Amino acid sequence: MQWCVLLYKGTKLKKLIFKQLQSPGDLIVLTSALRNLNLCYPKEYYSCVWSYYPEVFNNLYNVCSYFPKKQELLNSEKIINLDYGAYLHKCRKEGKHFSDCFVDILNDKLNLSIENKCSLPELYLNKIEIDGIISKL
Repeated sequence: MQWCVLLYKGTKLKKLIFKQLQSPGDLIVLTSALRNLNLCYPKEYYSCVWSYYPEVFNNLYNVCSYFPKKQELLNSEKIINLDYGAYLHKCRKEGKHFSDCFVDILNDKLNLSIENKCSLPELYLNKIEIDGIISKL
């Protein structure tokens, strides 16, 4: 079990389950929208993301990777799909940053008013990961 699940277990925070099965770069951009969700709605939600690249969310305090059980896949209304297709065209038209697509999706699907306070993504490496990269240089 991931430490962030343990951190939030037993709290009154609402668990949000997101599905984003696109590239790792898209997931990294998503981290900024999830941070903005927590900044605008502190202590209300914690986020779990179902993706092909769960490592992106390692070491993040406010996001957990999510691995749905077969039964949960059948009950898909619990899972919020973050496919940004239509939102991307809207953001481009309005001259917005790509991360605004995810903020707009969260606002629409959760009926919220999240502000994109910071478009910078979050990606943290632990010491073992950093040492592994440095050793390859």
